[in-house]
Amino acid sequence: MGDDVRMAERLLRWLAFVALAVSLAAFLSVDRVEGWPNPDAPSYVQLADRLAGADGYSVDIEGEPEGSRYPPGFPMLLALLSPVADASTATLLLAGVFVVVVWASAWKAGGPVAAAVAVLMLALYLPRHPFSGAVMADVTGALFVVLPLLSLQHGRHRLAGVLAGFCAWVKLLNVVVGGGLPRRSVPPFLAVVAGLVATKVLWGWGYRGTDASWALSHLWSTDGLVSSGQTFPNVIVYPLMVLGLHASITAPLAVLLAGWAVWRRPERRFALVTSAGVLAVCLPYFFQADRFLFPIAALIAIYAGAGVADLIGRRSLTHVVRPELEPGTGLPVQ
Repeated sequence: MGDDVRMAERLLRWLAFVALAVSLAAFLSVDRVEGWPNPDAPSYVQLADRLAGADGYSVDIEGEPEGSRYPPGFPMLLALLSPVADASTATLLLAGVFVVVVWASAWKAGGPVAAAVAVLMLALYLPRHPFSGAVMADVTGALFVVLPLLSLQHGRHRLAGVLAGFCAWVKLLNVVVGGGLPRRSVPPFLAVVAGLVATKVLWGWGYRGTDASWALSHLWSTDGLVSSGQTFPNVIVYPLMVLGLHASITAPLAVLLAGWAVWRRPERRFALVTSAGVLAVCLPYFFQADRFLFPIAALIAIYAGAGVADLIGRRSLTHVVRPELEPGTGLPVQ
């Protein structure tokens, strides 16, 4: 029995690593999109180049100054990677890190079965997204939502707070992850977010134009709840996206599995509050796009994988396959 168990363990681990390799290949082989969408992607490239050259934090797209709607986190990461990769390559490398972190978080939640299912789900949906090869902060923003979760799973609460705080540096909307943090994570989270506010006041982080700014009136409005310039309003479309009934970032069955599995785990507050928070801030947002929900798609993938592992576990396999034990002895059945 012991040899069978060890063989099953090795097989599941091997399959998980194969799934990781397949998913990484899917993400890293997407076609790169240069200069689109405009002005977002060209702005990120310019901001990263100027940060790397210690030339300030400003952009000039087609001769017109571009408003500072972009927080500095993503350009900073691109600038840090600039000695080894251009902006497009750096974006794909960060996408690769995202896949690995989702894989690691799913493994922690449900073992190798969960890890394999989670990254294969990502590979099925996200690399086919129109923005998958663009220099945009959406996948990196999702990365810095999953990183705090992984830290919480390992009991690193203060590190989780720091990483959650950096979410706001990468994507302002993702500041809502702070609502799901345990008490010990809140002080470092607030410190990192306060650092963003303080440096914005001191250094500006770009132009202070009226067309595009960090002002709440630019990011959120009641118009988004009604129409957002689209066929259906945000209040209808975004919940359908989360449920996998609109766009193509997840699937309805995955949502059901994820909801069942996350409720059985200690980090459920972070996952559920984060998902609800991301959805809530998108409803009145001035623009409509499924890429804003990448953090929720990642969490669904992680816990859908854990749900599959739980279902398999009900048939005598868990994330670490265990032998049948003798009642009252705790010893394996011979």
